[in-house]
Amino acid sequence: MQNLFLDLPLSVRVVSYFGPRENVMSRVADVMQTGQVLYLACHTRLTDRYALNEELGVAALADLDEVAYLILDDCDRLDSKTLTCLVRTLVQETQSVKLILFGRRPLIDLYEDLIIAPLYQCYVGSALIESPYRREDAHVVLYVEAFGRGRAFANGHLIKNWNGPQQIETFFVMLDLMPAAPDTLLLALFESTSDEAYSRFHVSKTYINRALAEDFTTLGWGAQARQQAYYLSNKITLHSDVYTFGMLIKQMFDQTATQDTILAAALELMQFPFQEYVAQIVSNAHIKGRRLQVRYYLSQALVQVGYHIWRQGDEIQAEALLSRATIIDRANREAVDALMALHQQQGDAQSAAAVYRRWHDAQQDTGV
Repeated sequence: MQNLFLDLPLSVRVVSYFGPRENVMSRVADVMQTGQVLYLACHTRLTDRYALNEELGVAALADLDEVAYLILDDCDRLDSKTLTCLVRTLVQETQSVKLILFGRRPLIDLYEDLIIAPLYQCYVGSALIESPYRREDAHVVLYVEAFGRGRAFANGHLIKNWNGPQQIETFFVMLDLMPAAPDTLLLALFESTSDEAYSRFHVSKTYINRALAEDFTTLGWGAQARQQAYYLSNKITLHSDVYTFGMLIKQMFDQTATQDTILAAALELMQFPFQEYVAQIVSNAHIKGRRLQVRYYLSQALVQVGYHIWRQGDEIQAEALLSRATIIDRANREAVDALMALHQQQGDAQSAAAVYRRWHDAQQDTGV
């Protein structure tokens, strides 16, 4: 895995990383193993240099140059202004120590500070995020978390000023389908292409533009308004956990990939939280369909890893993974067959039959 922190250019003194918490802790461990590291978990009382000196146990911030790295974890506990002031103070009062920041939001807003920006690199996963504040190409960096409740960050700030649930639903459906014709979007949102549905769609889109402080979409060519496809605006740079998820799915189902490559993709997929896809959207049929797909892919990832561990001889762990696969997606016959085969190898025909009965009952419940 690419080392994001230990081979930084000399001009870079501040770097932040945003990703799954498991990956964050792995990154922290990598840096801690180098030695010459100080670690500080941020909290709301960390408001000035005096509090910082006390927490770090130094008489002056310049003393930090005796170490190579200062890790600031849980940076999301500080509001944007406080964090920016803290980082700026550290940069100005030290000469060589490199600051490594972790948090539960992408810290893109640090690029806005003129002192920090030339010294700063921000990563979302392994992607380096360029500053969105340069005059010649000002844009909005939009990071979308669809797994779990469903959140979006514009330039690192959590978007809260939605007008209502319809705007959130429209936002996630459009992201999932674009580029798309208006009627495609209307059917996914309202199951209708009526003029009333078209009007409601445009109202929601207007509120989305306001929440982002930027036009969300651009129109492709079409002879009439209802024929013009919607595309994501070129003023928006999109990063999303769904995109990462999709790339791993392609890798796992690539017929030309090696078994090691497929296994690596499956293991990385297992780091995604087993939560609903955009859980706050309850009734939309399109989102419900996506949830079923997500469950299937997560189930298949568990099957891949379960088979691998089974071949290595760890039947207990393999059984746990394959059982989990049948729970996540009750209709996944491959997961069912794998778990039944494992029970049969163990000489446990009763458990194998119980697995089949659960699958059969699930099929009956869904009318299949």
